[in-house]
Amino acid sequence: MIKQFFMRLTLVLFGCAVAFLMAEAVLRIFAPAWLTRRMEELNAGPYQWFDSDGNLPVRIADDEVIGFIPLSKARIDFYEYANNVSFDEFGGRVTTAGENKKSFIIPFLGDSMLFGLGVDDGQTYLSLLGSKSSVRYLNLGIPGSCLAQEIDIIKYRHKDLGSPPLYVFNFFTGNDFSDLVNYYKKNKGLTEENRPWISPYPFENFLREVNRYFYHNHILKKSFSVQFFRNQVLYLYNRMCHGQFKDPVFLVMDKNNKDYLSLVRNYLNLQLERLNDLSRELNFKFIFIIIPDRHQVYPDLLKLKIPYYGIKEADIDVELPNRMLKDSLGGIPYIDLLGCLKYRGESLYYIQDNHFTVKGNEAAAECIYPELKKYLYEIGRIDIGN
Repeated sequence: MIKQFFMRLTLVLFGCAVAFLMAEAVLRIFAPAWLTRRMEELNAGPYQWFDSDGNLPVRIADDEVIGFIPLSKARIDFYEYANNVSFDEFGGRVTTAGENKKSFIIPFLGDSMLFGLGVDDGQTYLSLLGSKSSVRYLNLGIPGSCLAQEIDIIKYRHKDLGSPPLYVFNFFTGNDFSDLVNYYKKNKGLTEENRPWISPYPFENFLREVNRYFYHNHILKKSFSVQFFRNQVLYLYNRMCHGQFKDPVFLVMDKNNKDYLSLVRNYLNLQLERLNDLSRELNFKFIFIIIPDRHQVYPDLLKLKIPYYGIKEADIDVELPNRMLKDSLGGIPYIDLLGCLKYRGESLYYIQDNHFTVKGNEAAAECIYPELKKYLYEIGRIDIGN
């Protein structure tokens, strides 16, 4: 009996292995376009993953990151890039020639797009802007931050920064909306009438960890059949449980995702109201730079991702995230890069990583400069030079 059991088990395992190999072969030969793109993204770049920016030397206040340790250095490694980063005397990322401009400082706040994940200190778009300016631009970008945390930075550091009369917020539509939702999920600064949105599905965090494992495992990420099966599970979960396992920008480009859009608008308006109150209290002005996600810039890439998530193309509005932010800003000045970057060619973003390449930073700087120069002069009579 035992011998027969193991014989049957061996045959079952052998049959499964043969079926898996056949499926792998078929998918490698006849892979749909979305799966081919997925495999390209997963296996892009020669570098290894070391939690990317997880080892940065941060400064903490009230359990929030408010900057980095002044004059420190760090190393960032990801699949497609590896960079050394340096921090100035303010604990912001070093910008080109900025430290020699002592007369006037303009702090820029934002997440990893402003910080410049993926490029060297002198290659970030703020460094490139600073090299053209007669005033100093201070890079206070913090990977993973959102508008709420950036307002906290001003609250904690305004006097430390010399009480600057102007701040520039850099808003990345790729994940700044979802990061704001996550901020409220953690129950930061909420009143009873504005409780955080909590997923009703208790296994969501577990599924996120499983998904993370599938994303980074060096064997599983090379298997077409494993990634195909993973996608089918993802699709079914999103359809059956109204899950949100998508690139965050798709959550705010989907016109039918009304509950989520309403939630985001509410949280965004709460923080903008808070920012307006703080600006009156501390007597500063501010403007926004709106940075688009790669799926907004590249229609072909968008078309590959729509079937990957099982979304209807008619439900996607690539301009909706930008329009929603601009509507909430009202009369607050802004610079929207979406239209400009659409005509800047390929390779502005990394293949796997949703950050600007060197070329992307150069394009962003070229798009921002004339509008920033005009706005700074209009709202503060600040002349940044030619």
